[in-house]
Amino acid sequence: DHNVTDIVLYGVSYGGTIVISNPNIDSSVKGIIADSPFYDLPELLASEVANRTFIPESIARLLKFGIIRSVDILYDIKTEDIISGIQSIKDFQNSVLLFHCIADDRVPISHSERIMGFLPPDSSLIIYKNCDHANGYDNNKEDHINFLENYMHASFGIRP
Repeated sequence: DHNVTDIVLYGVSYGGTIVISNPNIDSSVKGIIADSPFYDLPELLASEVANRTFIPESIARLLKFGIIRSVDILYDIKTEDIISGIQSIKDFQNSVLLFHCIADDRVPISHSERIMGFLPPDSSLIIYKNCDHANGYDNNKEDHINFLENYMHASFGIRP
């Protein structure tokens, strides 16, 4: 028994989207940190189809409805629930910390920029210039750790 009363959720890529989409999962959640989260799953999947096949992005975008239905049927994931979950973060009582690499070609930085529009006041988006998808920590360890420590101190008064 550790008597934990405050929890910080941390997620990377899809995990980042999950933690942002579920801010009110438990009253003990006091902080949320996400690295390279996505905002719009069908848009992301259409982009992946274009990047990994011969299909041009303009055609891949036309497949969006089919992608939405396929994800719903095959994986029981309602894409509109992800977006409405992300939008519910505006009611979270504490700031949120996002990390994203500007050169991310898997989840473009525009996803984090859109998510920022729903985040509580004093939330931050840290943008790294020298990395690919979800590699901000790997390429910027000291800087990344400093941001995490500052977030923990500002949110909880904790200093490592």
